[in-house]
Amino acid sequence: MRVALYGYPQSGRTTLLQALAGHERLSQVVTVGVPDDRLERLCADVGAKKCTPVGVEFSDDTPPMTPDGGKSGPTVADALRRADAVAVVVREFTDPRVPWHAETDAERDYDAIQTEFLIHDLQLIERRLERLEKEHAARQPGTPEYLQKRVFAFLAEKVSEGAPIRALAISDEENAVLRDFQFLSAKPLAVVVNCDEGDWADRGWEERVRAFGIPVVRLCATIERDLALMDETERQEFLSALDIERSARDALIRAVFEMFKLITFFTAGEKETKAWPLRSGSTVLKAADTIHSDIAKGFIRAEVIAWEDFDRLGSLEACRQGGKMRLEGKEYVVQDGDVVNVRHKS
Repeated sequence: MRVALYGYPQSGRTTLLQALAGHERLSQVVTVGVPDDRLERLCADVGAKKCTPVGVEFSDDTPPMTPDGGKSGPTVADALRRADAVAVVVREFTDPRVPWHAETDAERDYDAIQTEFLIHDLQLIERRLERLEKEHAARQPGTPEYLQKRVFAFLAEKVSEGAPIRALAISDEENAVLRDFQFLSAKPLAVVVNCDEGDWADRGWEERVRAFGIPVVRLCATIERDLALMDETERQEFLSALDIERSARDALIRAVFEMFKLITFFTAGEKETKAWPLRSGSTVLKAADTIHSDIAKGFIRAEVIAWEDFDRLGSLEACRQGGKMRLEGKEYVVQDGDVVNVRHKS
């Protein structure tokens, strides 16, 4: 899972990436673990030597569009297409040391970036429709080209009206037609409002964005960077002094993970206890394949302990002793938080 940080110059993307990285040496791509208290409890229960969270990649390798209308060329879209999702960073903080093109306005910048995405997609759609108009197969019902022309005509109408592709009702068959085009407005989206220290209250426009299922996280990137570079004791003291319960960095990572509509299952052992991402609605056979394809090929049964039972009884051993470990076949649909051990032919 790769998430591109994107925004205008001076929005604080580099500072935010450093906060996510948690160290001073910084590359353009960092992998961070998704915070999950359940994993920590499992690791403590089994005495795991290694505790491995789900990882999410964040990248800051996209050249920014400029708010005065200038563009950085096709490399912007190319870089964003490589990502699975986009986190738009908009500036709300004020700092006389950091130049800006106009008075800060996070809502204006968010809307401008979304318009850029829609224009990019509409141009791509119109070019494809022009080509399809010249293809004989696109006039023959039942052909892939005919379906593609119908889908693209629908997109052209909706996108020109300002609707992002992610918000449209599109069937699985139609999605398969669109997959190779990597439309920008189709990608899952999160918004990061980079605000001043202590200014945590929404401005009002964020609810309009959240109404479309887009997570919005307010944070001060410089504070988050400083927190990430502290040891745990210093971090807790600093959070207490700011009257903050937990780092907004963790909230952002968690929100980004959840917008992929994934669940988490766990494997637990003394050598390593690990969290794994899985598409919601997937079977335990798919979970086994996520761990290793050979485990899926040799699948016999899965030992499953529901998180609710672990949470209530306090340990895996108590769950086993209390009859809460179930044997499930390959068609079992994994639930969020399940602790899974796959029996397989080695």
